[in-house]
Amino acid sequence: MPIEAMSMPGKGALQLTGKLGEVIRESAQISLSFVRAHAFELGITASPNEQFLTDKDVHVHMPEGSVGKEGPSAGTAILTAFVSLFRGVRVDPDIAMTGEISLVGTVLPVGGLKEKILAAHRAGIKTVLAPAANRADIEENVPESVKEGIRLVYVESVWEVLGEVFGEGFVRRVDGEEAGKKEGQGGKKETETVEREVRREEEVREVRKEGEVESSS
Repeated sequence: MPIEAMSMPGKGALQLTGKLGEVIRESAQISLSFVRAHAFELGITASPNEQFLTDKDVHVHMPEGSVGKEGPSAGTAILTAFVSLFRGVRVDPDIAMTGEISLVGTVLPVGGLKEKILAAHRAGIKTVLAPAANRADIEENVPESVKEGIRLVYVESVWEVLGEVFGEGFVRRVDGEEAGKKEGQGGKKETETVEREVRREEEVREVRKEGEVESSS
């Protein structure tokens, strides 16, 4: 599903069209908040204190407006569309991605990976970015003939997504090391927050697995 984004003179409002449900609208809000909070690291602003989007509105549209769209899996794609828009850098059309994102930039697992990867394969997509937490599901359920024709990249954070899409030198690494020209702040603290969230997600998945085993025995 393509995602279109443009900006125009305004006061910082976000407009969403394309018959979008509540969850996907929340994904767009999270994506924009993340980009605004990290505008300096992303090379969008010249300094950490520079105001951003105070004089512009943003419009995001997902084509085929008569078809309803819902779910969190477009999070990584929406965030990438925002970065592409504000940096003026084109995204390779041979790259597709799926994944829910959290406010601190963690890429969370989503459902329907088999169907999404099969659709990408039919569309001729060469690279698919997917949540690392979905690796086992993909390896088990996606046919080998399809996996051989697509480069699968497993990601845990939006920084990995942006590095893959735009190049490793495009953004500053989340661990505080410099990957681009600009120097950000608070890398260690943010890394610890992301690591805690990843561990928490892993613990939740383990509890769910144990529950499934007990219910089937």
